[in-house]
Amino acid sequence: MTNLSHLRQALRRQGIAVSYERGIYRLRSATSEAQVLMPESLPLPSRAVEQLLSFADVRRPSGEPTVYCACAMPDFHPGELAPVGSVVATEPDFVIPQAIGTDINCCMRLLATGLSRERFLGAQESLIENLKTSLLVGARNIPVPPQAFQALFDEGPGPFLSALAPEGVWSAVDRERLHRELTDCIGLSTLHSSFCYVPDSFFDRDRKLIRDAQFGTVGSGNHFVSLRCAVRSPTAPVPGR
Repeated sequence: MTNLSHLRQALRRQGIAVSYERGIYRLRSATSEAQVLMPESLPLPSRAVEQLLSFADVRRPSGEPTVYCACAMPDFHPGELAPVGSVVATEPDFVIPQAIGTDINCCMRLLATGLSRERFLGAQESLIENLKTSLLVGARNIPVPPQAFQALFDEGPGPFLSALAPEGVWSAVDRERLHRELTDCIGLSTLHSSFCYVPDSFFDRDRKLIRDAQFGTVGSGNHFVSLRCAVRSPTAPVPGR
């Protein structure tokens, strides 16, 4: 019996019908349906399927359906309430707060260091230890005054950077580059928020500095940092020289 047959039987017992065609699972319960883009060789978690169909069936208090489409990507797996890797499209005036999980703004980014393979291997142990300390353990010194957080929520990311004193990590960052990158971020120019809605921990005026446990890290969960070094030809120039 194939994996798909086992899956169909398991989900059928929960009242969920499943079919698979051209790399897409199509799921249907009595009240909702969803699609999952995933190779057949990867497991389809039944708990995540239940969560996705549950969100696909979210309705207004009057009982009217609000979800146009519910889909999931290949990293599909269960979350606390909403499955990770899912996309739920609703009516423009309808928001599902529980669908915004701890992986909000999760993404991938490529940073070019200019290191050759030889230079990397010469300092491999210390570089990896520094990266683990900075990105995974969260041991960097990233001090933020409450006034900077207020500027972030009331005015935006640009004023937030301008309100940071040259202390800790902020004493060595390229601020001009940060401001340039902010202008390239999609949606930041239309961001509207207010400091009055932030948690009390960010509003404590008696604290001169706030050091958020996740700020400046890759966050908790199944995140990773990958290092790749290009093999440079003997005649190729080293960046910066």
